[in-house]
Amino acid sequence: MTTFKPFLFLIGAVLVIALLGSVSYTGSSRQTTVSTTSTSCTSNMSSTYSNNSTIVEAKSYNYSSSFLSIKSVKALVYNTGTEQSLVFKVSFMNTGNTTLYLPSACGGGLYLVRSNSSLVKIENRGVVCLCATVLVGVKPGEVQTSVAPGCWSGYVVLLEGHGNVKVTMELKLYAGDNNTSTVTTSIDAIFSF
Repeated sequence: MTTFKPFLFLIGAVLVIALLGSVSYTGSSRQTTVSTTSTSCTSNMSSTYSNNSTIVEAKSYNYSSSFLSIKSVKALVYNTGTEQSLVFKVSFMNTGNTTLYLPSACGGGLYLVRSNSSLVKIENRGVVCLCATVLVGVKPGEVQTSVAPGCWSGYVVLLEGHGNVKVTMELKLYAGDNNTSTVTTSIDAIFSF
């Protein structure tokens, strides 16, 4: 079975690229208002992509962190014809004075914790791909992006209707000597689907 690990990694990498990087933008206007505090944001964005997916920016989001500034919170809506699934994408900046470490190659430390809406269903489907995880340094002032769920997560998030949806996500990074300290930021976001 060891001989198949590079092949599984390659399949996982191709799936991640297909989900996140190979879409073509067909356009939409963007309206964004950022509040005066660095911990909340309101926005209205929806763009259609050519691979039966749509990206929706959170109407608003809140978080509390002394080391990160959340730059954007988005949901990618994938329509397979039989169901609509969601992938969440969070961009953030390290505003602290030390390098933080992000688990990379498989989404980067973002986890969906819960939703208060019956419009969102979290369904366990098992891991579809395996990824080699490495820690990537995010220096002060640098911006990075994390996504969840993916083929490595073991679950999918299904959208089962239209309306406002609140989701809570956690972004987990590492700091300290030998990256032994976990730094967690909770993000509450509201989307209009």
